[in-house]
Amino acid sequence: MPTVWSKIKKFLVNANNISIHFNHKFSHVVSETEDKVTWQLIDGTTKTSSLLIGADGIHSRVRKYMYPDLAPKFTGIAGITAAVPTANLKLPSPDYKMPVTIVSPSHGAFVIAPQKADGSEVLIGKQKRMAELSREGWQEFYADKNAAIAFLREDAEVFGDIAVSATSEIPHANINIWPFYVIPKLKSWSSNNRRVLLVGDSCHAVPPSSGQGISQAVEDVVMLSILLGKGRSEKKDLGWWQGFRQDRIERILLLNARVDRRRLPKITGSEEQDDNEQGFDLDWLYGIDVVAEVERYVGGL
Repeated sequence: MPTVWSKIKKFLVNANNISIHFNHKFSHVVSETEDKVTWQLIDGTTKTSSLLIGADGIHSRVRKYMYPDLAPKFTGIAGITAAVPTANLKLPSPDYKMPVTIVSPSHGAFVIAPQKADGSEVLIGKQKRMAELSREGWQEFYADKNAAIAFLREDAEVFGDIAVSATSEIPHANINIWPFYVIPKLKSWSSNNRRVLLVGDSCHAVPPSSGQGISQAVEDVVMLSILLGKGRSEKKDLGWWQGFRQDRIERILLLNARVDRRRLPKITGSEEQDDNEQGFDLDWLYGIDVVAEVERYVGGL
């Protein structure tokens, strides 16, 4: 069965003759002028174009050209997840709905979400507070699969038989450990000559709690693409785009913080506000039409 990613690649190849090149790892920017940028790949090959757009993630090499000393900031939270067969789950009822987040004020939350096209597999996960580790420390943390399994199984009975059954058999190969890092707010998402641009996690890493990382990268790209085609003042257009996107990202980071508070055990004696009984008004998140927003801006130029 073709994967979603393989379908996307095929679509890109066929649409407007867009080429995808593999094994072309970026090294550094060689030079930049007002109308072009030249960069080098790790094999020594150089390329030149009118734009270089960095969509290379939280540890972006492209971003280092603009912010050589910037380092991602650890939030103090890590997610421990695993993929297990759906058939392993002991469901409370035949019509039990998933995805589901089972919350315990004293033990945090246990997340179960179907994955794969046929739903034959589920992602299970919990979050934990922890101190930042050194590079070597993270490597040891990633390598200790037994500790990850023990954490997922810890107090599983609090979340019911479904959690106990979900953690009964966890293959080491299916474990994922995700420390939550963010990017400090950047002054600009474009270089001085505006030949190098940043999108997605390269300029505003969004932890996975709200499930918005990929979505916000797509919104970045859709809005930027329209502006590049229809805008009139490059400097002004990029400034508007960044401002619009930054405001939205900041709201999402606040949403992330609320979700994280619900998924983590409450700290004894903490004065942290408890909003577990409050709902989430997400019309602003899911009801936006980013194409219409750009068209409205362009129409006012």
